Amino acid sequence: MGKFTQYLGKLEVEVDGQKLELDAKLKDKEKLMKMQESKDSDKKVEVMTEVLLTIMERSYPNEPTEEVEAFVDKNYVEYLQNLMIAFKWAKQSDFDNLKKKEIAKIEN
Repeated sequence: MGKFTQYLGKLEVEVDGQKLELDAKLKDKEKLMKMQESKDSDKKVEVMTEVLLTIMERSYPNEPTEEVEAFVDKNYVEYLQNLMIAFKWAKQSDFDNLKKKEIAKIEN
C-alpha cells in the first residue's frame, strides 16, 4: 500500500436521493478549472456539461446513454454542486448562503 492509497477511491455524492460513486479523474478537474478562464458563457456550459456526462458515463458504463443524459439534464445543478463539494471546492454552507441571498433579493 502506498502513502496515497486512500485517494484512489471514488467520490461519493447524493443526487436526487440517489447515492452515487463517481469515478472523477484529475483531467476532469483540470477541464473545469480551465473553463473558468473563458469569457464565453456558452462555452463554459458546454464544458461543464461534457465533464458531468463524462464522469457519469465513466462511473456507470453499463447504463444507457439516453438515461445518463436524462439524469444529468434533470439534476444538473444539484449534481454540479455536489461534485464541487466532493472536490472540496465548496461547502454545502456556501450554497445555502447563496440561496438565502438570492431569496432575500427576490423578497425585497
